[in-house]
Amino acid sequence: MKRLILVSLAACTMVACNMVRFEVPQPNGVQNLSKIPEKLTGMFIGSDHDTLMVDVGWFSFKSTKGDMNVDMKLSDSTVLRQYKGYYFLSDRETNGWNVVVVEPKSGDRVTIMMLYVDNTDKLARIQKIVKLKEIKKDDGDTDYYLTNPTKEQLIQLLDQGLFEEIVTLRKPLKN
Repeated sequence: MKRLILVSLAACTMVACNMVRFEVPQPNGVQNLSKIPEKLTGMFIGSDHDTLMVDVGWFSFKSTKGDMNVDMKLSDSTVLRQYKGYYFLSDRETNGWNVVVVEPKSGDRVTIMMLYVDNTDKLARIQKIVKLKEIKKDDGDTDYYLTNPTKEQLIQLLDQGLFEEIVTLRKPLKN
């Protein structure tokens, strides 16, 4: 997942977008799950044959191209929370938390989403819901945005389609 986050960041760089990081794990005020729920465990496959293996305390994402391989365990710096049908994986960075939203779908599918800004219209739409602090690089360009939404604001960002789908994966059909 960390590699998926890094690849998403790289893709953002190519299309001039900036990630939105969070001051605390999301949703704020919701307790961490001690393990990954059973309905999210197992093997998931993407349309390009990437694989996501999930067990109760860890997950592993492997790209068929070999450019995205990550193994992570739930810990103090990688936390999972559940709220309103979504699962929020928060991963601590030096200056905030990257948040990946996992939405279980019918047919043993999961959609993975992230929040980023790729144009001024989207920036304005996000700022109508939540305050963003712009963090700049040494050269003066925007590095990322930092925010601390309430649970309600976080769900509003999701409901308004401001989190972008990164990938949808599915469990293989059973024989």
